[in-house]
Amino acid sequence: MNLPVSFRPAAALAVATVAGFGAGWAVNGWRAGAAVAECKAASAGRDADAATQALEKVQKAATAVQDAASASTAASAKIVAETNAARRSWDALVKRNPLPAGCAPGTERAEAMREAIERTRGAMK
Repeated sequence: MNLPVSFRPAAALAVATVAGFGAGWAVNGWRAGAAVAECKAASAGRDADAATQALEKVQKAATAVQDAASASTAASAKIVAETNAARRSWDALVKRNPLPAGCAPGTERAEAMREAIERTRGAMK
C-alpha cells in the first residue's frame, strides 16, 4: 500500500508509538513478574525459616521426652531393686526369727520393718 508522502511521517509516528507502547508494556510486565517472583522467594524463605525453627523445637521436645523416659526407667529399676532387697531382707528375717502363733512382733522385727519401709520410700524419691 502506498501512502501519500504527507501521511508517511504520521504513519511512522503511529507505528513508533505502538511499538514503544508495546515495548513499555512488555518491560513493565517483566518488572512486575520479577517483583512477584521476589515476593514469592521472600515468603518461601520465611516459611522455610519458620519450619526449621518448629522442627528444632520438636527435636528439643523429643529429646526432653526421651531423657525423661530414660530417667523414669532408671528410677523404676531402682525402685524394683530396692523393693526386692527389702522383700529378701524381710523374708530372711522371718526365716531366722519366726513368730509363735498369736505373738506380736518384737523390737528387732519392728526395726527391720521400719528400715524396709524407709528403703522403699527412698527408692520412690
